[in-house]
Amino acid sequence: MPFLNSSNPKLQMLLLAVSSIALPSGLAAAPQISNVVLSATGDVVIEGTGFGGGPTVAIHDDFSTARIESGSVSLSPQVGQWLIGNSSSQSIVIDQKYQSKSLFVRGSGSSLFVFGIPDSTAPQGLRTFQEVYMSYTIRDFGDFPGTGGTPTSFSTQSATKDAWMMLGDRGDNTQYAVSQGEASGHDLYIPGWTGTGFNIAGNNTRMEPSFWQGRLTENWDFGGWNTNMFHAELNPSNPYGKAEGFFSFINENGYYSNVRNGNFMEDQRDEGVPYASWDRIKFFAWMNEGDANVRRVVDEIYVALGRNANARLLVTDNEKLGNSTRAFHLSPISWSGSEIVASFPDYLPDDNSYFVHVIDANNVASQGIGLCQRCPIAPEIFPVQ
Repeated sequence: MPFLNSSNPKLQMLLLAVSSIALPSGLAAAPQISNVVLSATGDVVIEGTGFGGGPTVAIHDDFSTARIESGSVSLSPQVGQWLIGNSSSQSIVIDQKYQSKSLFVRGSGSSLFVFGIPDSTAPQGLRTFQEVYMSYTIRDFGDFPGTGGTPTSFSTQSATKDAWMMLGDRGDNTQYAVSQGEASGHDLYIPGWTGTGFNIAGNNTRMEPSFWQGRLTENWDFGGWNTNMFHAELNPSNPYGKAEGFFSFINENGYYSNVRNGNFMEDQRDEGVPYASWDRIKFFAWMNEGDANVRRVVDEIYVALGRNANARLLVTDNEKLGNSTRAFHLSPISWSGSEIVASFPDYLPDDNSYFVHVIDANNVASQGIGLCQRCPIAPEIFPVQ
């Protein structure tokens, strides 16, 4: 299979075509990448088949444009805007291997990021949604949060709710919110450290059955990058019943996806919450640091809403998604069944190999295609005249 030479002088990226993948009969065909080129503007153009419909990305912030001046942090997401982007980070962390920027969420300053899209017609002033895909990447340079937490062991107390989705600003406390005249609820922390394991649940939302993330507990990468990914899709005709979705993670210990078989929302109409939807996600809104020396950073936050929210484009460090240890999302500019155009980050160094993966809305992934920067170009051979 020949290398394809990009005309982009910035990266001079050579990209290897991937042959089609045979799947057992009866299974949905996986997306297949046939060609990838890097355009003169620095965008990635991916051609192939079976990509399906693409997502509507609501916010994507890899903090590559974050600036700290005189103790004040300026944020400029690649897509969308923060409802609240409150960061007092004292420094920007730059990963030596990937050259990506990270911000402290606790230790050396703190951060709170709240995602929501203003909508004056919505119950709480923010656009509601019943389908969402989100991802965020975190790393501890100190102890794991919570009393007794160390650089290599968890706290024995409830300590983290790094992503907290809800309806209304106090969706975590329906009784209080309703007493103040606001119909707020339906909270889900994704996931929370409970003291005994990672769990997805809520202060007001009971999961039937429970949705513990035992594999993440067993394979947490202490001191390393942990990318958490989550998809929830409610059934509009029965939003409190069985839903579609999953929780997955990628870190140095591997990749795993846990498909949901149960609800994501509980009926709170009798408590004064008649709306079966969410309207915001709070990132790093709650942490119980205890006596731990916490120095946690965030590297990338990505949220897509609505139909095909979990269709996504990942760049990882391995041809097989299951063997990947680090992942970055790309923001699609356009997406059709046979072509995707996406922005490509310029912070990936020239001495590593990366692979792009198309994952469709059915959560079926393509084989990775190698992105080889500064690969040697083979000499051109002409026939003897």
